[in-house]
Amino acid sequence: MRWVWDIVRRRSYLTAARSLSRFLDNSKWRFADITAAMLQCYQRWLCNRGVRLNTVSAYMRS
Repeated sequence: MRWVWDIVRRRSYLTAARSLSRFLDNSKWRFADITAAMLQCYQRWLCNRGVRLNTVSAYMRS
């Protein structure tokens, strides 16, 4: 059963990464490029698109 949760976790990370890529206009990014200010803009962008707070929180944790 553990493998099921591994798949779910991997999909969650991929979904969050794809969302961040859309926010950045699909430009290539590295984790080292992420700043607190950028994350605040990303959070506002998600909220403006109607993404629910639970989802925003999950993306930020990913």
